Amino acid sequence: MLVIGTRASPLALWQAENVRTQLYHSQSYNNDIILKKIIATGDKILDRYLADIGGKGLFTKELDHALLCDDIDMAVHSLKDVETFLPDGLKIAAITKRDSPWDVLINASSIAAIPYRATVGTASVRRQAQILAKRPDITVTLLRGNIQNRLEKIYRGDVDVGILAHAGLTRMKLFDKKNMSIMSCDDMVPSAGQGALAVIIKKDRNDLEKICATLHDKETANAVLCERALLECLDGSCRTPIGAYCDIINGSYHLTGMLACQDGQKIAIKKVIGNNTDIAKRLAQDLKNDIKI
Repeated sequence: MLVIGTRASPLALWQAENVRTQLYHSQSYNNDIILKKIIATGDKILDRYLADIGGKGLFTKELDHALLCDDIDMAVHSLKDVETFLPDGLKIAAITKRDSPWDVLINASSIAAIPYRATVGTASVRRQAQILAKRPDITVTLLRGNIQNRLEKIYRGDVDVGILAHAGLTRMKLFDKKNMSIMSCDDMVPSAGQGALAVIIKKDRNDLEKICATLHDKETANAVLCERALLECLDGSCRTPIGAYCDIINGSYHLTGMLACQDGQKIAIKKVIGNNTDIAKRLAQDLKNDIKI
């Protein structure tokens, strides 16, 4: 029997179920695969920004502990929620084929079309910085909870406009073309790894290597690992607004990076092209030189 650990939110359960289905279809594992729901601290505390209560680790630490204690065999996460440096003893064993990496505006057709002095809801300092850089008249307010809860708050008028990830909306079949607009990288640089899933295991679980290999998408992995390399070079934390998106075109890495202050008054967005993930070091230095924070 194989035990997959997952957060208990509807989106997390969808993601874990997707991985289970892929494993069954690949026939890499023919015994029972069960999902074990684990309540993450980040899903319990919803009245504060993640940056103020511990960062991304609040979505992963309970599952990390379960892995290290052998209570579960693997954990499935949105890669954007996985910390830059994993706890000792754990590793990313597979990265799935990426869905849309972009962000979505709810109740606005574009950033320019957001009403003057509107209230925009998000829990992301990355989104906050980029929206304020383009629209300093806007007020950004905390919007947390699962996707369904956040959409409910937006539509009942708690905020005028919301920003959510396109991948999560489509996975939950909640993307609505009438009320939502997809932003490109020129509009908003996404979070590193956004749209991809990560499968985490213990480093010593060699028995899982072949199983996880069937889930791994090499092209996605190359791109998102370049994005995560930028995070590492910038020593990014949940308090630092950082965006990263890499597109691999004919073997060339096209890496876009964003570094900003939370209020958006200082922001740098740059792009570099190269042959491997080493370009992240050069881009990180260019961003630091530009913004000087």
